[in-house]
Amino acid sequence: MKLYIDTCVYLDYINYNKEYSFEDRSEEILRFFQVVINQDHKVILSSWVKEELKLKLAEIQEEISIFDELFDNLNKIDIVYTEDDKKEAKRISFNNWQDALHVILAKKANAIMVITQNIRDFNELCKDIEYMNTKTFMRKYSH
Repeated sequence: MKLYIDTCVYLDYINYNKEYSFEDRSEEILRFFQVVINQDHKVILSSWVKEELKLKLAEIQEEISIFDELFDNLNKIDIVYTEDDKKEAKRISFNNWQDALHVILAKKANAIMVITQNIRDFNELCKDIEYMNTKTFMRKYSH
């Protein structure tokens, strides 16, 4: 299955949001990525995800290389966003264009599903592509 994984999932992998979250999701996310790797799902890794990761990691003086081992183990498909993609995202949702850009890139790469922890924001953006959080994915697809 082709999956587009939102930036927040990668950030949970390193427990980035520990100061703002009441739960440590890193173990759950580790299991999620193990299932994705073991079941050989294709993961669309966009230049937008990498750009967002770099920005967030700079806040905690960390480098994107923290994800090298994970990225190396994924059956990944790289996709690059364009300025036209960004303009379209801002047209779709001026206030939430960043998530709209994820949806555009997921569709552009023919993803079957978007994996995000941010379900509320994706409710309005994902009209014709399936989306779910990691817990729901694990319930449905881990055997």
